[in-house]
Amino acid sequence: MRKNLNDLNIAMLSVLEALYLYKSTTLAAEKTGLAQPSISWYLKQLRELTGDELFIRSTKCLEPTDFCTAYYLQVKDILNALDVLRNSRGKVFNPEVQAVQFSIAIPYFKARMILESLSVNLMNRYPLIESNLLYLREAEAIEHLESGRLDLYIGLVTEKLPKQFSVEKVLESEFVVLCSEKSPLYKKGKITKRDFVDTPHIKLAPSFEPSMLDMKLKKQGLLQKTLLSVPDIGSELILLQEGAYMLMIDKQDAGVFMPGNTFKIMQTDFKLPQLPLYAVWHRRKKADSAHSWLREYLKKDCKAYNDGRRPGPKRFKV
Repeated sequence: MRKNLNDLNIAMLSVLEALYLYKSTTLAAEKTGLAQPSISWYLKQLRELTGDELFIRSTKCLEPTDFCTAYYLQVKDILNALDVLRNSRGKVFNPEVQAVQFSIAIPYFKARMILESLSVNLMNRYPLIESNLLYLREAEAIEHLESGRLDLYIGLVTEKLPKQFSVEKVLESEFVVLCSEKSPLYKKGKITKRDFVDTPHIKLAPSFEPSMLDMKLKKQGLLQKTLLSVPDIGSELILLQEGAYMLMIDKQDAGVFMPGNTFKIMQTDFKLPQLPLYAVWHRRKKADSAHSWLREYLKKDCKAYNDGRRPGPKRFKV
């Protein structure tokens, strides 16, 4: 029989959240600070209360049932509301003495600058702050912001987002074209619009769908005739170094990967498109002092970078 709802408590909801996010009683115990037997006991109570298994053990992990997935967001909202109430007594987040972990999705372009800002610099200044950075497509990032698994998305915003999300522009990405010594255009140091369109290009392709950059290039009559798709920027640079290709890359990223005279930024007689980058977060994070601090830190660091008050990332050899 199902237990009375009065038997439900916050610890049960915290355990449900931890099991849903980490799909392991061991990890749930680690994240909540409870003993593993306590996690199992709370799960048993939840199963009796709801009349549902909630999690099914597979060969690798605990898989949430459809019932559990359907009600997880409500549980997440309840816990977030309680966090807001708990932190609303004039408390200000202090990154020097408070430990917190953030999950942040970043774009593949300008990644080096953002990586340095949110990982290297942050770690050096505030050792207690841990930031997990990952590449996610826009739709996937929005989905994880909704579920609560992601705290902040930095990247392109191609469509109007639902009202539960906040959006703020933080950066502008300026692109340049690279060629290697293997290209016959390398010695000229400049390219025409025809050169750009006709020369084979290397492209990072996270999906089969046209990117916003592709659409802007097409609108300007600059869509390349030949594109060689690769999975990551390291592959782009290796192929560029070995062949007569072109690579369109963020200007700051290009500066990172310019060892000696292997690559050259080509001058163009046409204007390349620019892409704005936005910070996106769920409204449930708006009143959270730690997340407010993170957003302000990011804005200030990006502004310092844009104003030339913070040097760009160090160069790497390929």
